[in-house]
Order: sequence, then structure tokens, then C-alpha cells
Amino acid sequence: YQYLVGHPNINYNYVVGVDVAAGVGNDKSVIEIVCCESGEQVGEYRSDRISPDILAQKVADLGHAFNEALVIVESNNHGLVTLAGLRNLYPLARLYRDSITTDKLVGSGYRTTSKTKPMMLGKLRAALANSDLTIYSSILAGELASFAEVEQTGKLEAREGCFDDCVMAMALANVALTKQWRYIISDSKQSRVDWRPGFLTFEAIMNEFGSSGNYPVKDQLL
Repeated sequence: YQYLVGHPNINYNYVVGVDVAAGVGNDKSVIEIVCCESGEQVGEYRSDRISPDILAQKVADLGHAFNEALVIVESNNHGLVTLAGLRNLYPLARLYRDSITTDKLVGSGYRTTSKTKPMMLGKLRAALANSDLTIYSSILAGELASFAEVEQTGKLEAREGCFDDCVMAMALANVALTKQWRYIISDSKQSRVDWRPGFLTFEAIMNEFGSSGNYPVKDQLL
């Protein structure tokens, strides 16, 4: 686990994106944490050995530490196990849900499909291109650099032999970031957040930014 100095801070709001793996040494489970006010990546956790049920406790601990952050978990496959555990460990109101992507089985989370995944990744690409997000992790930067549109299928995914776990977790965090205004508690912190809940089509993003893989990455690492 790596974090940015100065966070968590009681004065800020946070979102947590979670990509869940099996925990058997192949793909990694990743947690990405973003500050709502600054758009900065402030924390990153990676493990290829943590099981989905134990990951729920790790997510809950980090969510509590980061001021009851809004948590968004990919609900495909092993993510359902993590979400089921979170329902007993974390406030339900702080688990992301919507009327389109949420899995009805657990009532929270974000289900990626052939339609929702391109939109999610397109919005991440736009946020990075517009400098709405600032990343510090060299690992995430490396994954972004290997992420490209596959010519044969038109899909955005990691090149052969590369990983995309951090990219997916950050894309999820970005979804939560654009939706946070719907969930934020009505207190004095609400007026400090400059929400920009835009909605872009994947085709428009690809036409504007192309597929060069050039993203703004800060030199300072976590």
C-alpha cells in the first residue's frame, strides 16, 4: 500500500475504486483512492494473494480511514464476494450503485459489460487528457502506457503480456468521482467541491484524443 503524504485529510472527500482478482497469484486485486477536491491519486494498494473476502475488510478499513469514502467495486466474478462482505462491514449508503450498472444480486457495485466498459475507460481517458485526474503511481502509468485500442476488435485493453488491474480500478474511481455529488452528505464540505458530472460518448472521446496513449503523469511517485 502506497499513499500520498498529507492524506487522508479530515477536510476532504474521497472515492475508492476496487478491481477484484481471485488472489491466487495471477491477476492482482487493486484499490485506487482519489481525492474529490483535487482529483489527485492519493493511495494505491495491490496484491495477487489477497482473497476476495479478505479484500472486503481491507477496502472497508481504507474507506473508513478516508472519511467514509464512496466505494465502487467491479461486481463481475470475484467482485460479488467482496461486495457481499462489504455489506456487513461498510455503510450501505457509501457503496456505489446506480440503476444501470449495479448488480441486482448484491444491490451495489459496477458491472462491466461490452457497453459499460468502453464508456468507463473513455471517461477515464478524457479525465486524464483534461488533467481532471493527477496520477503519481509509476505502476499505473506503466499500465496506461500499455493500454491501447486493439485494431481487430476495437476494444481498449492491455497489450499481450501486460496488466490492466490498476487501470480498471482507477477507471472505477473516476466513475465514482463524477457521481459523488449524488451521495455526498449535506454538510459544510459540500460547498467546497467543484463537481463536473459530464457525460461523454466513447466515439467522441476516441475522435478527439485518438489512441496514442499519451497521458499526463506527474514526476513525483507515491
